[in-house]
Amino acid sequence: MEASVNCRFGSTHSCLDAPITAGLHPVVVISHGFTGTFTDYTFLAEDLASRGYVVASVNHTHEATAVAFPDGRLEKSVFGSHLTQFVRSDAGALGFAVAVRLDDLKFVLKELERLNATDRQFVSRLDLDHIALAGHSLGGLTTLRALPNEPRFRVGVLLDGLMLPHIDESVQQPVLTLVAGRDRWNEDDCTLWNALRGPRLAVSLPGAEHMALSDAAWLLKGLQTGGAGPDAMIAAIRGYVAAFLDVNLRGRAPPSTLTSSALGVPNALVADTSESLCAAR
Repeated sequence: MEASVNCRFGSTHSCLDAPITAGLHPVVVISHGFTGTFTDYTFLAEDLASRGYVVASVNHTHEATAVAFPDGRLEKSVFGSHLTQFVRSDAGALGFAVAVRLDDLKFVLKELERLNATDRQFVSRLDLDHIALAGHSLGGLTTLRALPNEPRFRVGVLLDGLMLPHIDESVQQPVLTLVAGRDRWNEDDCTLWNALRGPRLAVSLPGAEHMALSDAAWLLKGLQTGGAGPDAMIAAIRGYVAAFLDVNLRGRAPPSTLTSSALGVPNALVADTSESLCAAR
């Protein structure tokens, strides 16, 4: 949560053990991209925290460099890393990774309940009736798989999520999907749109690379963020995610910019529940 003390470290606005503000706060859980880490979305976590959300970013078992469990067990990556020459990303590996991720999310939900009940800092501060799940890349697929089977996740956010050729289960919760690099909707967008049964919003960010929906937008030189530039790109992602969560998790009135391309990204495509992406391809 946003701290009441000046504790800015380096180029972030985060600090350890920042005091939580009074009141009940909705929760956003973040699932990182394949072989990523929980720190890859600081740009989004800090912004949501500043708006009154509690953000729990997950280090996924067997993917992150190392994951420490409460019992002292330390699990290292078995898939390699996008930072090294070895990455195992075949269909079997991805299927195993998603299954582990779904177990991770169950563990995180139990930990949130424990914190809300017993932790001095968080007790009775977490609104566990209003939890959103957001994921990038494989985290987006994880989100899509988790929503039909875990009703405690009330809203889903897909950040250029990895999509399957077909989706077996429909999703009833509100879903925001942001996709990178396309100036028109494609077959994957149509397949996803048809599987969504609740309120939904799709935003396409033309000219942006897949990794631009992470801190890499700032950290990797030469990464394409479309005509907007990295700062405008980050601001747009923050704006769409926060507005969608405010409407569908907090029950606030939708801002006029939510269903328009007025958030600073040239030529962005925006579609809401009343439209059909399949007809717009």
